[in-house]
Amino acid sequence: MRRSIIALSISSLLLAGCGGGSIGTSRMNPVNWFGKNRAATAAAPTTEAGAKNPLIPERQALNLEKQEGAYLGTSVDKITTLRLEDAPGGKILRVEAVAQTQRAFDVRLIEDPAEAGTLSYTLKAAHPDRAAYGPDRSRKISAAMFLTDQELAGVKTVRVAGTSNALSARP
Repeated sequence: MRRSIIALSISSLLLAGCGGGSIGTSRMNPVNWFGKNRAATAAAPTTEAGAKNPLIPERQALNLEKQEGAYLGTSVDKITTLRLEDAPGGKILRVEAVAQTQRAFDVRLIEDPAEAGTLSYTLKAAHPDRAAYGPDRSRKISAAMFLTDQELAGVKTVRVAGTSNALSARP
């Protein structure tokens, strides 16, 4: 066992030193055993004018902004938690809320115009066509965003609003 470890250590040291004076020029280097690397450029695929790529879907299911042209979200019902957590270079704004219906998706914090010294957001979410109602725990949603130190310069309050309430925090 001891001999095999010593032999393995010596062989690994020898192989590591196979580069010689200039890196990768030695014939003892395993990287060079199968020929030198050659840079090759891939030709861009050409298509006929007006032809569509069959690998790119025409309609994207979850990206509503590109699909419809406008964000279809509505304000969430109630903001339950608002936290500003320290992070390198700024803070992370974390928001938890309760939506009107189950299966809310595409949750966004939309910036609202506000007075000086306040960052104001509205929490919005898109809802499916068929509304399913249930207890609060089944309608919980969350969102987060990073706010840089430059964005928070001069800000005294960060406010997030829903339909029925709003919460604020100091950075």
